[in-house]
Amino acid sequence: MTLVAGLSSSAQAATTTRTTTAAAEVAAAGPATPRNSVVKYNHGTISLSFDDPGATTPAITSYEISLDGGATWTTLNTTASTAGDGTRLRTATAVVTDGYVYRVAVRAVSSAGKGTPTQAWSSAPTDGRSTRLLGPDRIATAIAVSQDTFPDLAGAPAAVLTTSGTYADALAGGALAAKVGGPLLLTTPGHLDDSVARELRRVVKAGGTVYVLGDTGAVTGDVETQLRSTFTVKRLAGKTRFSTALAVADTMRALGAKGPAYLVTGTNFPDGLAVAALAAHKDGLVVLSNDTVMDAATQAWLAKDDPNGTHTVPVGGPAHTAASVLSAATNASAIDGVDRYDTARRVAAAFGAIRTGTTAPWIGMATVRNWPDALVAGAAIAHRGGPLLLTDGASQTLTPATALAIGDLTADGYPAYGMLFGGADVLSDGVMKDLSLRLPAPGA
Repeated sequence: MTLVAGLSSSAQAATTTRTTTAAAEVAAAGPATPRNSVVKYNHGTISLSFDDPGATTPAITSYEISLDGGATWTTLNTTASTAGDGTRLRTATAVVTDGYVYRVAVRAVSSAGKGTPTQAWSSAPTDGRSTRLLGPDRIATAIAVSQDTFPDLAGAPAAVLTTSGTYADALAGGALAAKVGGPLLLTTPGHLDDSVARELRRVVKAGGTVYVLGDTGAVTGDVETQLRSTFTVKRLAGKTRFSTALAVADTMRALGAKGPAYLVTGTNFPDGLAVAALAAHKDGLVVLSNDTVMDAATQAWLAKDDPNGTHTVPVGGPAHTAASVLSAATNASAIDGVDRYDTARRVAAAFGAIRTGTTAPWIGMATVRNWPDALVAGAAIAHRGGPLLLTDGASQTLTPATALAIGDLTADGYPAYGMLFGGADVLSDGVMKDLSLRLPAPGA
């Protein structure tokens, strides 16, 4: 028996692990690859979920997991459930050792042989104060976040869908997703990915609403038609990114959002990423400036929504500059740091107390280098009532402003938990470790 790094001694004794060459892993006759595989790293465990490959002949008899990129494999015990569309969902947990880096892959097994593995991806569990949500690409990461935030079948009344090709239409979408109580999902420009369609059928109740952001150039009419067979579809779109954000804002006001209108630039994404969770926390919404210039349609909308200027909050340097044409009261409320990290710190400070009773709060972490993971992060961390901070994911430590924010948010000394959005390629394991070390430990 070959030992798999990170498995407990009891798990080693209970399973047989087979070492193979790369050539032996090519399985032309074996089952298809498991679909929509996602992984969550936590204290001492790796949690997996994936869809069955579908009906196969001969039938699948078992699944195997590799923790080292396919060099060794061990039988994986899974728990099965059925989604509303008949898809068989499987979940499993592997025991691992904190601090080690694992390259996780899964494959199906039948009497015909070993199937083609899923793509392997890497990360390291930490000491229980931080967890990581990721997938092999931006669309799969959004699905992983959805499954973690809304684990129950038909657990959400609605969802928000936007293109994976650009951030512009989705800057306002995170607050909307939090308002309607559902996930923010991404799909490939031009069509509805099968994995996204399955996740929508899993998470949104039958007859629920899917809000599609952007015009048909971003999410095609064919996608809308496909969704209408199962859901109520509401497209929120304008001729520009600014008017699309206003369509979202109008919908949120109609849904009862009474909080501030947060103004961020629509020509870059970091400020908009950070503010989504705050907007949700304050029952507010997000509108866009044209960088340092106030968009005319946005200005007209704000004049009607907030004639006294006391309910509009510019966030970030560009939006603050654009807001110079607005009231003195609006400009006085601006949240503007020395850089994007410091702006996110100040946005987090605007949450006030993040603890509810004895419940340990969650603090989200995303990279400024990768907007898709951070876009879905805003809605997800808002569901847990916490802020989203930004850091340079390529570094091995948190940026100084982000580290300061962690200290401020946890100054009471009670436990708090961190959630990282994206793999080690966008948020290094050094960042994850640094975050964990700065969070008060459970039981401390």
